[in-house]
Amino acid sequence: MIRALITTPRAIFAGLLAIVAAAFAFAATERSGDPASAVADVEQKLGTADAVLRRHTYELKDAGTPKPADKSRALYRLSGPKGELLFVEGPSDPNIPEVERIVRELYEKKNKQYVAHDSAWTEIQSAWSGLTWGNRQIAEAKGLLKFDSKPTGTSSYDWDNRFRSSKGQWRIQEAVAFQAQRAMYTLGGAVGTFIAALLVLAVFGWLWGATLARIRELANAVRGK
Repeated sequence: MIRALITTPRAIFAGLLAIVAAAFAFAATERSGDPASAVADVEQKLGTADAVLRRHTYELKDAGTPKPADKSRALYRLSGPKGELLFVEGPSDPNIPEVERIVRELYEKKNKQYVAHDSAWTEIQSAWSGLTWGNRQIAEAKGLLKFDSKPTGTSSYDWDNRFRSSKGQWRIQEAVAFQAQRAMYTLGGAVGTFIAALLVLAVFGWLWGATLARIRELANAVRGK
């Protein structure tokens, strides 16, 4: 009876569903962590955050100050709010209107230094862009510890909880373990879907056959009368 219910067309249809399920399981499998080498690379980049902040720092300089030896830095000559000549050292590829705004702020607040936190944060964020969500949260918190004021692109929650979040444990999952996990889910999805589809089709076929047989019986009974 089972062989009669599991026909070739039904097996083919179940096989197609199994292939779709396997593809979905393959694509949907998510990493539970990152390779230790990726985490170590992020930690190394986080160690250079102070240098990144330095690159995004603007400083008022005296006339005659030599050009910076660091090629990522440049010396600019700008006119102050009252027409006076100001010398500012900053990033070598700045947004000039932004530089002028910063110079005005330095002048008005009588500060000697300004850190462009937003642009620095944008650069630092790229260090952990490839990590899984949980590890990105930890890396972001560790990165925020380097800032003395909240970058615009971060939420107040992340900023307020940066000390606690930065103490989280990295989630490590090597590539081999992830591929084994993905293969298991893919195989399980394919086999499970194939068996379930065959059972459903077989039961449906049996019910349909029984229904047709009952209809024929009723029709014969009516004709017999």
